[in-house]
Amino acid sequence: GIAALYKGLATEHSALVVPTSGVVGAAIPVVFAAAFQGVLPFVQQAGLVTALVGIWLVSTGHGSTGAAPSRGLTFGGLAGVGFGGFFVFLAQVEPGHVFTPLAVAGCASLSVSLLALKISGQNLPSPRQHSVAFLAGALDATGAVCYLLATQWIRLDVAAVLGSLYPAITVLLFRLGLKEHVSR
Repeated sequence: GIAALYKGLATEHSALVVPTSGVVGAAIPVVFAAAFQGVLPFVQQAGLVTALVGIWLVSTGHGSTGAAPSRGLTFGGLAGVGFGGFFVFLAQVEPGHVFTPLAVAGCASLSVSLLALKISGQNLPSPRQHSVAFLAGALDATGAVCYLLATQWIRLDVAAVLGSLYPAITVLLFRLGLKEHVSR
């Protein structure tokens, strides 16, 4: 999911990629929870639908046409499938076992990243030269811990949709930092 997200961001259509990954990533746990935990009451369903529509609306009017936006949409969808699967599987962790699955996921991610570096012939990045990337990794790990703790207190679908509200901040940062066009 992360690899697809970053590849999609490289298409320079973050206002499409990020919300797509958020909506798809939230929709998968919502469908899973409805199938295995039952359907939420109408008012809560309306709240989830409103949040999903809000996530999607962040991407409307990105001002792009052609092949690159469709590539961005594809990578956003792939990222969302990866995130949604991660959300569903992570929510299956038994209470009291918070850090073990996250450590395993982190080790798997590190292994895949090292393999990708080896295959591409790139060197291991220096922490001094890539401090922002290391900060992003720490924030990502913090988000995963918070999400896992949330799934132990509230339903999977609610935790996933609330956790998927991040695209608004990401798109805002792209707007401010890269001057990427975003509609109101």
